[in-house]
Amino acid sequence: MESGILKFTAIKTTIGLGCAVVAMLIVALLIRTSFEDEALHQFAGKEWEEWNEKVPYKLIPLIY
Repeated sequence: MESGILKFTAIKTTIGLGCAVVAMLIVALLIRTSFEDEALHQFAGKEWEEWNEKVPYKLIPLIY
């Protein structure tokens, strides 16, 4: 049996906006990691390069 809640436009809009916000946060996080890596590279130099060789993934081990 269905509740019929998705028949309401306001509910659909709220769900859509929530999904859009989550998607934007994920994209922002992915973009930010590149900027932070560059800033840390400029700040720490050789030490950052050594760390970057040991830890090749930015966020999720074995994935990204």
